[in-house]
Order: sequence, then structure tokens, then C-alpha cells
Amino acid sequence: MSEGHSTYTPKSGLGRWVDARMPLPRLVYDSFIAYPVPRNLNYAWTFGGILSIMLVAQILTGVVLAMHYVSDTVLAFNSVEKIVRDVNQGWLLRYLHANGASFFFVAVYIHIFRGLYYGSYKAPRELLWILGCIIYLLMMATGFMGYVLPWGQMSFWGATVITGFFTAIPLVGEWVQQLLLGGFAVDNPTLNRFFSLHYLLPFMIAGVVVLHVWALHVTGQTNPTGIEVKTKGDTVPFSPHASAKDGFAMVIFLLVFAYFIFYIPNFLGHPDNYTEANPLKTPAHIVPEWYDQLQARWRARHVRRDRGAVRGAVARHLQGALGGLPALVQAVLLAAGGRRDLPRLAGLAPRRGRLRRHGPDRHALLFRLLHRADAAARPDRDAEAAAQLDHRGGAREAPTQGGRRGAAGGGAGPRSLNADLGFERGF
Repeated sequence: MSEGHSTYTPKSGLGRWVDARMPLPRLVYDSFIAYPVPRNLNYAWTFGGILSIMLVAQILTGVVLAMHYVSDTVLAFNSVEKIVRDVNQGWLLRYLHANGASFFFVAVYIHIFRGLYYGSYKAPRELLWILGCIIYLLMMATGFMGYVLPWGQMSFWGATVITGFFTAIPLVGEWVQQLLLGGFAVDNPTLNRFFSLHYLLPFMIAGVVVLHVWALHVTGQTNPTGIEVKTKGDTVPFSPHASAKDGFAMVIFLLVFAYFIFYIPNFLGHPDNYTEANPLKTPAHIVPEWYDQLQARWRARHVRRDRGAVRGAVARHLQGALGGLPALVQAVLLAAGGRRDLPRLAGLAPRRGRLRRHGPDRHALLFRLLHRADAAARPDRDAEAAAQLDHRGGAREAPTQGGRRGAAGGGAGPRSLNADLGFERGF
């Protein structure tokens, strides 16, 4: 739905002059004002905008902090203390940047899990997902190098442990480690290298983010149902509909962020990092920042990604695993995934922690919708879809509202998939 002619019209002579030579205002208008988005997006889709705000905040505060920081092993720790104690509003800049890194990762993990839950990595959005993974890897590298810069105990020993992992690479491992360290141990060349890369990588992240947004605007956004929009009536302009929702979510997110900055600014930091680095004294426990720990635990688990054609999380649950779960768990999954769309059509309405079933005709309608979406990408499933319809009672004709037949019955014939899912009703 990202295709079409621009509706931007310059309102002044200067605007027409700029638009004829460099249509930047037109690009902004088409990308962030008139850009069509599905009308049923929920608040899980607001974290892309939140991440953009956090990236800008991290770059701005980092640039100002770099004006006062000294990348020398003798002076680095004291330069950070001087920023906090002597530089005008330096404490605010330091806490904004340090806590901003943690909140940046909070938002990106929610953004990633939303993509996994709703199947946003599936065709035709594979490149969008790959670019997002590249951004995540760059963020991990940037966060690790930034954690070394205060030159506290945990910074020094964390760098020692993490860079030691590179020696596990066959043949070139020790060479890569020495290249990163600038020698045979963590010392002044290491700090200089990490400071340069920590300053550079955020701008690389910003560049990949531009590609990420570009890829998003080419393929269009997904939605909680996982069904692609078909007509203009299935969408609304980004502003004010989606932008208002993004703005509200940003305010709530930033309020929580502000609470940490002004009331518990050191809550997410490790106490040992407020002691200057000492190569002769090893801390009792060497631990990375919480977001590095989470990433390590995530990698240690066997994560399976659904590769089926159906993208909607609720649709996948109803199609397979949900039927064998307890009623209370079914109700929670349905309520979390979209209680106003597919559950309503399926006749599976949560009430007092249990699900009421309203007859095989509703089940037949649901499975028809699911398998029509599946068959669009995988035509070889037609036979399987027909078999499941017969098994669920969908082959029987069942009267429904308006005199129409049931899911597999005759009558006026099936409507479009978007009409069945209620896009035009604006849920």
C-alpha cells in the first residue's frame, strides 16, 4: 500500500521552488503524514517510533559528553566524575546517556519480540528483518564499547573477558583479539579504539535505520491479524491516526525513563563500576550489563521461528496450538493478540475465564479465512484445507446473519478476506 502518486501540494512560492529542485518536504509528507498504515495497529507497533527518539537522544547526549571525556587510562575515570560534578548539567547528560542505553534496549527487545510474535519477518519482509538484525548487532557492539569508557572495575574486567572470547575463533582468533586491544592486554590503546568506535557506530546505526524505514515503506506494515491490506479503505493516513498513538506511547515511555533518571539514576549500573579500574584486583563477580546478559541467555535457548504462511499471532494460535490449551490460557492469548477481530468471528468469546463455543459454522468460517490466507502463499494446501473443513463441520451448510450461507455453504458467495476480517469496520 506504499505505492501511489503523491498528494503533497506546496502552499507557497518558496515551497514550490524547493519542491522542484529538492523534494525533501514531499518525501517527509509522503513518509510520515500521508503514508497509509493498517487501521487496526495496536500499541506494540509504537516502539519503532520510540526507538527513533531514543537513538536521537543517545547521539545528542553522546556528542556533548565526548566534548568533556578524555580517552586515557589515567584520566578517563576522573573525567567522568568531573562531568557529573563540575560540568553544567553534566550529571543530567551522564544519566540520560547511561540510562538511555538501557531503555534503548528495553524498546528494541519489545520491538523484536513483537516481530517474532506477529510473524513480521516473513515474506515479503525478509530484508526488513535482516536490516533490523544488523541494527541490533551494531547496538550490541556500541553498548559494549560504551560500557568500557568509564574505566571502572567492571568496565576493565568486562573488556578483558569479552575480548578473550575472540581467541576461540580458529586460526585468526588471537590476531583479532590483539587488533581490538591494540596489544596483548586491555590498556590505553584499547580505550582509544573503543572510544573511536563507540562514537562512530551510532552514525552507522542511523544509516541502517534509514534503510530499515525505507524497506518498511516499500513493503508496508503488517497488522495484528497478519492479513495483508487490499484496498485504500483498509488503511488510514499515518498522521494523525498512528502518530497520535505513537506520541501517547512515547510520553508514557519517557515518563518511566524520567523516573529512573531523576530518582534512581544508578539502579541499572553495577556498584563495582564506581571504583577506578585496577588490573591487580579482580572483582568477585564479573558480569556484563543486563541487556548483554539477556542476549546471552536468549542465544543459549533453542528459539524456533514459525515458518508457516499465516502471519497473525491469533490466527496461528487458533489454527494449531490453542485448541489443546486450558480455557484460561486460551482467553489470555486471545485477549493479548486481538480480542476484537478473529475471536469474534470464530465465536470464541472470553467470558469469566472460559471460552464459549457457538457451533461448527463459526469454526468453519474461521478455518476458511485461515486457509484462504495460507493458500494465497501455498496453493498446495488446498486439499488439506478442504479436509479440515470437512472435519470441523464446515462442509455442512449453516445459515448466518443476513441470509448468507455458512463457511462452506452456498448463497451469495464469499466476500473479500478483508471484509470477513472486518477491516472496513475500523476495529
